[in-house]
Amino acid sequence: MNQIEKYSNLFNELKDQFTEMAQLKSQFDTEKFTVKKEGNFIAHQFHFLMRQYSLTLSEVKRMHIELERKNRELARIEDKQTEDWDLDALECQRNIDDLEMQIAGKTGNLNDFEVCRQQIIKNNGGSVPTIEDWNKEAPDYWVHQMKKKAMYQIKARETGLTEGVAEVIDWIEDATLLPGSNNQRVMLNGVGGFDRLEWEKDMQSELGFSDRVKNIEEVQRATIKETL
Repeated sequence: MNQIEKYSNLFNELKDQFTEMAQLKSQFDTEKFTVKKEGNFIAHQFHFLMRQYSLTLSEVKRMHIELERKNRELARIEDKQTEDWDLDALECQRNIDDLEMQIAGKTGNLNDFEVCRQQIIKNNGGSVPTIEDWNKEAPDYWVHQMKKKAMYQIKARETGLTEGVAEVIDWIEDATLLPGSNNQRVMLNGVGGFDRLEWEKDMQSELGFSDRVKNIEEVQRATIKETL
């Protein structure tokens, strides 16, 4: 078995798994980092989503055109069988395989975009948000954004967390767009601050250092006693 055959067989064996994992943007990413990052401003949610949707849809169309082109090219290669046609066919098939995996990943993104699009319209009373709605929202949207940025800068000075980290934490904690979604998590304590010891305990537990976890818990218990 030569190397081409070896790796072709390995690819064919794993192709379904590659395709299953081809989607790069998760449902969580779409809901929280594409839509909800715009706050509760429905027209701004819709505006940013549709920009991402249109770019991805255009790319999927382009890839389908290229896939059809490659399939026709492969058919011509196999029909004519000119010099080195077998290698040309293998190279063409490699391109086809790559395109099929990319299309699978992008199609998953399109499906998530469509679910969010329909939910935003539903949240808008069944009406599709317009550019006029987007313009009307803009002043209040930017007031909201500047307030958030100011708070992130204050938190950065007080906690050492960067503005970017604080912003992503807010997105993670924000209410979900989709009913029944499991994409909301709580990271901060009851006053909106972060518990360094609790976070450190989580990290050490993940690393498997049970002795460090016990030490942190002892520190936490001692701290609680001092405050009583």
